[in-house]
Parts: sequence; C-alpha cells; structure tokens
Amino acid sequence: MDETLAVPDELREARDEIIRYANNDGGERPNGLEAIKQWFTEDQAVWENLHSDAAAMNFDPAVSTKHGYLYSACDSELRERLGFDDDQPINDAMRISFVRELLAEDWDLENPLIVGIGQRWLQNEEGDQCLIGFTEELEGQSGIVCYWQGVFADEEKWQHYLENEGYIRAYDPSELPDECLLSLYQFDA
Repeated sequence: MDETLAVPDELREARDEIIRYANNDGGERPNGLEAIKQWFTEDQAVWENLHSDAAAMNFDPAVSTKHGYLYSACDSELRERLGFDDDQPINDAMRISFVRELLAEDWDLENPLIVGIGQRWLQNEEGDQCLIGFTEELEGQSGIVCYWQGVFADEEKWQHYLENEGYIRAYDPSELPDECLLSLYQFDA
C-alpha cells in the first residue's frame, strides 16, 4: 500500500497550497482545498488505494463517541443479564464491564460505533508533506466508505483532531478508558 498519494499534474499547485496551509497551522483556507478534497473523494486511483487488500490489512479501529449510545447498553438490559430485580442497585463498574462485553461481542465495522482511521500523505517535489486524515465506515451495500476529515501537518495534529471529535483508537474493548465506555451507556433507558 502506498501511503503517499500522487496527485494529477493539474492539481500540483493545489497540493502545494494544501501542504503550506497544513504546515502553517491553518490560516486562510486555500483555493485548492476543495479541488484536492474532490479528487480524494472521487478519483478512481485514490479509491483503489484506499480499498486495496493492503489497506484492509492496516485497519486502525476506533470507537466514535459522537454517534450515540451502544444499543442495549442500559440498566434494564444489564439487570436482565445479571438476573437482578428492579430494586437492586447497579454501579458504574458494572456498567463499564457490561459495555466492554457488548463491544467485544460486536467488535467490527458492522457496529456503527466502530470506525476505521486512515491517513495518506501528500508530498511536493521539495519533500514537504502533510497528511489527509479520513475515517472508514460501513455503509450497507455500498461497503466501506471513506470520509475526508481534513489535512494535517503531522500525525500528532491528526490524533489531536480525532480526540476532539470523539474518536478513541483501540484494537479491542479492553483498551478503552472507563469514561469512554460510560459515554456509550444509556442512563435514561
């Protein structure tokens, strides 16, 4: 899998604008940003790069806390699983354990809370570069769809963006922090 995307000749100037923009921590939005985003989203060669067998082997999973709650992660379901009566108390440690178990049962892209995290680099002739960050989500019959998230100077800024947007990287539920698991719990159900 090629981590660096080669832009068509007509987009080189836009690529260079994007690289300067990302490496200068933003500023005025460059004219070429929409052209690069459209190319990334619609170009067949980019699609093949993002959907190759090698790309599938580099699946970097994350939980998206902005997509709502985990289905069946609520007190009534937990009580049923534990065999508790309605008046028996439930604490956060029980809730955390329950959410972790539910995620373990359904830890793949078919769970709408699980997304893939990906990135590809743009590089100019001088060796300056930036990365395009994207997420991968299963969209029914359309299969895995890649969603542009933005351009970033480096992986540290990309990771910071992901955290601010509610994405928490983890290869299995045991790696998720307790506060993340509680954020997926439906306390009102």
